[in-house]
Order: sequence, then C-alpha cells, then structure tokens
Amino acid sequence: MSEENKQQNPTNQNQNFQPQTNFISPNLQQAVTQQPPQVQNTQNSQLKVKKTPPGTNKKLIIGLILGLFSFFVLAFLVLFFLINQSTDAASNPFIQIFGINPEDWIPFLINLTSAAFGFMVFVSFIIAIIGIFKIAMSKKDDKQAKLKGGMMTGIGAILFVVLVISWMFVYLNLSSRKTSTVNPQNFILTVPEQTVDLTAPLEISFDASNVAKVVNPARYQILSYEWNFGDNGDSGTGQKITHLYKEKGPNAGRYKVTLTVTYKDLKDGSEKQDKFERDVVFSNQVADTSFTINPESGPAPLIVTFDASSSADADGTIAKYEWDLDEDGFFDDAEGENVKYTYEKIGTFTAKLRVTDNNDNYSFAEKQITIKAGENPQAVITINSDNGQFEKGKSYLFDAGKSASPVDAQIVKYLWDFGDGSVANTRTANHSFVNVGKFTVKLTVTDENGLKGDDSSDVTIIEPKSAPIAVIMPTPGFTDKEQTYIEGEAPLSVTFSGLNSRDKDKDIIEYKWDFDGDGVTDDSGDVVKNIFKEQGEYQVTLTVIDSEKNESKASIIVKVKAHGIEAVLTASPIEGEVPLKVNFDASGSSFPEGKIISYEWDFGNGTKRIDISQISYTYNAVGTYTAKVTAVGSDGSKSEANVVVSIRPVSLKACFNMTPSIGDAPLDVQFDASCAGGTVAYYLWNFGNGKTSRDRKPIATYSKPGNYEITLEVRDQNGITDSTTKNVVVTGVVE
Repeated sequence: MSEENKQQNPTNQNQNFQPQTNFISPNLQQAVTQQPPQVQNTQNSQLKVKKTPPGTNKKLIIGLILGLFSFFVLAFLVLFFLINQSTDAASNPFIQIFGINPEDWIPFLINLTSAAFGFMVFVSFIIAIIGIFKIAMSKKDDKQAKLKGGMMTGIGAILFVVLVISWMFVYLNLSSRKTSTVNPQNFILTVPEQTVDLTAPLEISFDASNVAKVVNPARYQILSYEWNFGDNGDSGTGQKITHLYKEKGPNAGRYKVTLTVTYKDLKDGSEKQDKFERDVVFSNQVADTSFTINPESGPAPLIVTFDASSSADADGTIAKYEWDLDEDGFFDDAEGENVKYTYEKIGTFTAKLRVTDNNDNYSFAEKQITIKAGENPQAVITINSDNGQFEKGKSYLFDAGKSASPVDAQIVKYLWDFGDGSVANTRTANHSFVNVGKFTVKLTVTDENGLKGDDSSDVTIIEPKSAPIAVIMPTPGFTDKEQTYIEGEAPLSVTFSGLNSRDKDKDIIEYKWDFDGDGVTDDSGDVVKNIFKEQGEYQVTLTVIDSEKNESKASIIVKVKAHGIEAVLTASPIEGEVPLKVNFDASGSSFPEGKIISYEWDFGNGTKRIDISQISYTYNAVGTYTAKVTAVGSDGSKSEANVVVSIRPVSLKACFNMTPSIGDAPLDVQFDASCAGGTVAYYLWNFGNGKTSRDRKPIATYSKPGNYEITLEVRDQNGITDSTTKNVVVTGVVE
C-alpha cells in the first residue's frame, strides 16, 4: 500500500485487530463497517501482525506423534534384541521378570511382537490413507495442500513397508528358535518301532528320551524313571531299558506299559509325577520247541532217535517239524515229530529242530550229540574233482588215505566199489565213468584185527562240456532244403533267429550278429531284425557264446535285388451308404528301374477298365467289394494292390412334406412321404385329429380350428423304425 493511502486511513492497523480484540469503540467499529469491501480488504492486506499460522498446532501434534512412533519402534527393536539374546532362565532376567516358563517364552515373544507390529502397521496405514484423502479433497490450485497430503502418504507408505519387513524378520527369527514339541503319543520310543501285531517271545527296547526334551531344566529336575511292563508286575528303572516278553499272555496278548516320571520343582522343592502309557500287543506266540535224543552219545556208527513230541504251541498248532542233523545249515535232513539219523563219523555234532506254527512263525531248539571212536576202523573217501563235478570219460583220483583205526591197528585192506560194476583194492585208485548218471561209490577198509569200516559217497556223472553249435533260421526262409541263401527286393526286411542253436550244457548266454560281413557286431539277441536297403549280396554271421566262453559261428547269404515295380492303392471313402462315390488313388505306386505305363482297375463288381492312377467310381449296389489296381511297368512287370470298400443300404429316415401347413377350417392338407430315406416297407400316419393312414401320400381334412401334431412312422423289412413330427395350424372361429 502507498504512503498516501496510509495517511488517508490512519485507523487501518486498528481494523486488523477487530477479530481479535473487544476494545474498539462503537463509533470506530461502525466506521470500519461502513467502508467499501474493496478498501477494507486492501487495508487489511497491508497490516503486518505477528500471529500463529493456521495449522501450526496440527503440525506440532503430528510431528510429536511421528516422533513418539519412531521412538517406540526403535525402542521396541532394541528391547527385542536384548530380550532375544538368550532364552535360558538362568541368564535372561526378562524371563524371570515376566514369570514365564522357558518353553513358553518364544511363543510369548511371538504374540507380543505380532500385537505391537500389528498396531504400528495399522497406524502407518491410517497415516497413508489420511494423506491420500487430503490430496483427493484439496482444490486443484491448492498446491500446498496437495504437497502436504503427498508427504503424509509417502511417510505412511514408507513406514508401512519398513514395519511389515521388520515384522516378517522378527517373526521368522523367533519361529526358528521355537522349541520342537513331541507328540504325546510318542513320549515312549521303542525298538521295534511298531508295538502291535507282535510275535512272542520278543525283547523290546524302551526309551524315554522324548520326555526329557519337553521338560524345562531351569524349572524342573527329573528324579527318576520307573517302568511297569504290564506282565506279572515286572518293572525297571532308567531312561532306557529293555524287557523280554516271554509269552503272548492273557487279555488277547495286550500289555499296558506305564512310565512314571518323577520331577522336582526347583523353585519350591515340591515333587510331582507324570505317567505315560503305551500298548504292546502280541498277536501270536511261537511254539515252545524242545526235543529229546536217545542216545546222546555212543560209538560210531551211532543211530540216534529224535523225539519232538514235547514241543507245543500255546495259541495254535504246530504245522511242521524240520531237522538239521548234519550241521550244513539246511533243515532238510528229516521231517516229522519223531525221526532217526545215523552218525558215522567221530566228533561232537549239534542237532537242530525248526518248528513252524500255523501262523508260519518259526522257533528253534538244538542239542549236542557226541560220537565216540568205536573199535572198528573208520573209512574216509576223498575224491579229487573240479568244483565237485564229474564228467563222463574223465579220470578221477579216489583216495582212502584219511581212513584210520581207533585202536591204533593198521589198515591192511581197501576195497572200492564204484557203483558201475568196477572195483579196486588199493588205497588210491583212478577211475573214469563211461556212462552218465548217479553212482554210489563205497569204500570198505579192514584192519589187522579183521574189523571193518565203511564209507560211501554219491557222484553224478555228466556229459563233458563242449562248444555250442550256431544255427540261423531266417524269415522269409529258404525256398528249398538245398538253398543256402535268401533273396528279395530292396528294401528287404529279414528276421533272423538263433533259437535253434544247440549246446549240450544248455548254457548259451550271448548271440552276436554281423549283417554285412565286416566282422563288427551290428546287433545282439536270440531274435533280431534287419532291413537291407540297397541292392547287393550280404553275408550274415551269427556267433553264439556259452557260459565257458566257447564260441560257434554260422553264416548265410542274403541277396538283395533292385526294387521292382510296386503298386500302392488308397481309397476314400471306403465305406458309406449307396450310392457311394469312391476316389481311388494309385499315384503312390513306384518302379525305380523303369516307368509305369498303365493302371488296370477292377472294382470288384465285374467292372474293369484301364485308366490313369487317380480315378473315381460310384457303387450303386449294397455289398462289400475288393477293388484292385494292377500297375504295369515298361518292361512288362506287374504289381497288384487292393482295398476293400463296404457299401451299406440307405439308412431309414422318416420325412414328409405337407401342403398347406396353415389355413382356415375346413382345411384339406396333402401329405407326401416321398422324401423318406431308406427302403420303407410300411407307413403309419397320425394326423392329430384322431385319424390315421398307411398311404405314402394321404390327404387329411381338418374341420375345426386348432394346432394339430402330425406324426409319421416308417418301418423297413427288418423291423427298423424311425419317426418325425410336424404341426398343422388350422385357423377360424371356434364354435
């Protein structure tokens, strides 16, 4: 404002104080009021009065809130990391302050941080929403308001993102430190793991380690573990223990295992007990196996009787008794409740019995028999053979040098009987068998006192091993017995079989094939297939190998001629209703060595003609026809191809036309079923007015107005039917 205006309006400064003071005189107030609005505004704009800007208090409050909010976030994170340094009650005073058990400490922190961060995230979200609302509600030209709203939105969004990320970090950190819990059903661990459907007797290991895992060592001390195994009051102590269940027992084989754990509260010194239970269920008890022997000792040879009648199955029956009496590990020496066995050699032997119950469970028993030296000498046969196998025609050394007399008498005589009619009377003898089969070799020794001892051994004589014989059987095969080769046009596909190859030992283990005579194996297997694509003569060789790496080879010649003329025929369609037009195509025929000069067609219905490679033909009669084409080459060679075409009768189809379809009553309508498909033998009309007809082109009269449904049913000679329906609208006045 100019100085002139200031002089003309000396009271302008007082006017600016009008809204803020009540000490203006009424006259001055009236004068100010009567001034024009424009002058008043001009004067007011020149007054410079120091006052609090609008919104200053609001900014102060928001700044204070954000400051407190940031301080709270920072303080919370610092407090969290301090608290989270240790979850041990002995070293973490915060756990003691809150009075929370260590096993509950981490879940408590998770809930606390989730509540705190949830509140802070909610506040930051509200701040951002308020900023967005301010931007939306501000005027278009109010840039300052939009700026304030944008800053508020940005601050809220940044806080929201930071808080969410911090929340996730804190939650994952705490979750990773949660103490694992144990399923109450698994407080008692066992070996075997499953304690149902067991077979007694069985020793089970019990382990209470999982109980210790869930006990707070800062609060409680485990004093003892006491076990009750549920069978006749048997008990035990200790964290780990084993127990033998000797029998299935009563209560359907069910035992209740009870573990009593005694704790001491370290705070007040009191004691408490927890009990944990687990079921042990036996579904079967093996037989109680025992047997007697008579006699238990004696001189060789000794006949021993074994009696297992004392064996019993408390919850079932015994299905089988099996004996191992020669200590070879196999229970195949005898079967039955009572058996006998002869021990011919001196020594201590363990006789074993295996009993199988009706549930296919085994139980065992064993006893020892002592065979003493008798007065008679003991004959011992030793045979020098390869892997215990004996071949026809091969000589083997039979040795009686280990034979001895228990009374220190000299053996003065040896007698061998080889079981094939041959004998020898020396201590060692070489012998070969001329026939295959099983022979029992017997040795009888006589000492100087005239006492005798016997021994025997079974030997099985087999054919001597020899190389296999390779045989090739091709498909296609030879045309006659004298032919040594096979031939055909390229590409020639041949299947080769080596299954007719022979080996005395029947142990051919490998078949190798060479299709081109280059000495390199092209395929393997007893049956193989090869395609000879080019003209030429090929030598095919089969090599068979037995388990002893003996080999044999066989070869045949394959002659592949140039590819001759070949007819190829396709047709479309190859089936349909009469009349059917079929498109035949023989353009795929080939003659690499020449040119196809004509195509002779035979359509299978008596019609023949010579034409080009692609033609069409219409079949007018129902039936199945074999259409053939013969391709004729420039050298007079021919090749034939065919295709089967099936022609069906026209399907029965009901159809009719009517004239007119609408009109005033009385209305005569002409019906015509000439459009019906197939061979119709029977027509049945229902005109919807109570009248019917069997004519192909009937006329019906409708004397009254209405909407009439007309149905036509047609039937052929085989009883197949079809029907269709149309409407006739008859107009007029209904009487």
